[in-house]
Amino acid sequence: MTHILATDIPNQRITVEAGVINAHVTQRVTAAGHFYAPDPSSQTVCTIGGNVAENSGGAHCLKYGFTTNHVLALEVVVATGELVHLGSPTLDPPVTI
Repeated sequence: MTHILATDIPNQRITVEAGVINAHVTQRVTAAGHFYAPDPSSQTVCTIGGNVAENSGGAHCLKYGFTTNHVLALEVVVATGELVHLGSPTLDPPVTI
């Protein structure tokens, strides 16, 4: 559960497992001029799964938002053992009022 599975720079998407270290996400996309905005002071040791569980933030979040603003979808195993898919790989369409 510690692998970066896919990096899609043109669409600004990265698919990771829950145990990937926060800072490793930024390291993977830095060459393309990107970064992972949630940057808690523990980013060199905290995991993406922990970031999602706690809706982590950091200095960049004042401008770019917290973890919830950067996650499109999750694949989660719940306590019953059921595999649940939340979200989708694309942004929600705008809501017309």
